[in-house]
Amino acid sequence: MPDAEYPVLLCTGRVLQHYNVTTQNTLGIKSVWGKEMTEVHPQEAKALGLTTGDKMKVTSRRGEVTTNVKVTDRVQPGVIRMSFHYSETPTNDLTSPYVCSIAGTGEYKVCAVKLAKA
Repeated sequence: MPDAEYPVLLCTGRVLQHYNVTTQNTLGIKSVWGKEMTEVHPQEAKALGLTTGDKMKVTSRRGEVTTNVKVTDRVQPGVIRMSFHYSETPTNDLTSPYVCSIAGTGEYKVCAVKLAKA
């Protein structure tokens, strides 16, 4: 969960045209959504001096990636959204190592992060 050191919640999800990481190489899809565009609320973007297209460092308790910014109000303040379709932005390197003992699946949907302009 977010705290003083990692105050932002990262939510992961798919982009409509993509499926996992193999579709990043499909020319038609690449022409529509060719790179990771991390959705950042205008409030966080302003605080960090970010605009759409800027690079941002996202750090969790588990890892760090550099990504591209898309400023949007599609996400709530205190939340960013990333997909996991791009090998150059390995989003799941950030997520929790927790594995559900019943389902046997990883917790890849949410984790706490901190943000910095890259």
